[in-house]
Amino acid sequence: MHNVVPRTIFAISVILLSTQLFPIYAFGNGACCSVTKGSSEKINLSIIGSSAWSHENVGGNYYNLSRQALMAKISGPIPYGFVLQAQVGWPVYTRLAHQYTEMRGYGGIIYGLGLGYELPGLVKAIELYATVNYTRSHGFLDEDVGSFGDIGTIDQTFLISELQGIFLGEISLGTGVAVYTGLRAYAGKNQLKDNQAKVTSNGDREGNLAPLAGFRFGLSDTVSLIVDGGFGHTKVVGVGAIFSL
Repeated sequence: MHNVVPRTIFAISVILLSTQLFPIYAFGNGACCSVTKGSSEKINLSIIGSSAWSHENVGGNYYNLSRQALMAKISGPIPYGFVLQAQVGWPVYTRLAHQYTEMRGYGGIIYGLGLGYELPGLVKAIELYATVNYTRSHGFLDEDVGSFGDIGTIDQTFLISELQGIFLGEISLGTGVAVYTGLRAYAGKNQLKDNQAKVTSNGDREGNLAPLAGFRFGLSDTVSLIVDGGFGHTKVVGVGAIFSL
């Protein structure tokens, strides 16, 4: 038992080092950025709930963005060792706020495609992956909270277009538990559309390189639970389940 902690610390350190040296595979969910890691040899269906926080400069105004979303992701092997990924999701709640106003709303859509690849045998006992995916997110905003707390009706949409590269390594800690960690390279641009006035405010382009980490708990050969988190421009916490077919 006393050897477990040193082995765990060593494993995590090796993963962190390896993710600096090798390109690797995982699956980000776009605007909420949670990561799902499943088997690259099976068809995986993931159901994820996540919360994300970031800051956005839109039309010269600096906003704090917060969002909760539900995501469904599916991935499966294709020829030459690649993994094809698709995802669709629902922004449950979106909030944009700065010192003068707050806009919020429910609903929208998130969708995207990605391609992953596993690098076998580079580091013994560590699975190394790389993925690139593109995601679009549309969050509806229908309430405007004024300076005095008065709620007005609006019809706006907050859009985020993202291109992500995720570099990941995973190692088993035994008894169905695995830890994965790595880096996420992100490039994105946002827009705020006023659907009534037919006016679009373009936001700044954002770029970021940030760490991520997560745990996977195998309940059986076909079902796993995951908990993960990411940092950087967008901070995110995600929980969910992966079903391997």
